[in-house]
Amino acid sequence: MPRYFFDTHEGGSRDCDPEGLELVDEQAARRMAWTCLAEALADMRESPRAPIMIVVSDELRRPIYEIVAGGEVRSGPRDVDQAPV
Repeated sequence: MPRYFFDTHEGGSRDCDPEGLELVDEQAARRMAWTCLAEALADMRESPRAPIMIVVSDELRRPIYEIVAGGEVRSGPRDVDQAPV
C-alpha cells in the first residue's frame, strides 16, 4: 500500500509527519486529512487566528492535496479544499 504524510502548518509553525500512514489510495488520504484537521480544531479553545493547513504528500513527499481552515486558500497546482470555521 502507498504511504502518505500529513504535515500541519499553523501560523508560522510546521509539524512534519515523520512516519506517515499506509492507506489504500489518495481518496483515503483525503479523508484522513479531514480527520487530522478536525482533531487539530477540536484541540483549540477558540477559533484559530492564523490558518491551519494540512498538506498531504505521497511517498516521495510530493504534495498532492491540502485543506485549510481559518484562512484563505492559496491558489496553485494542487487540489485544495477549505473547511468552514
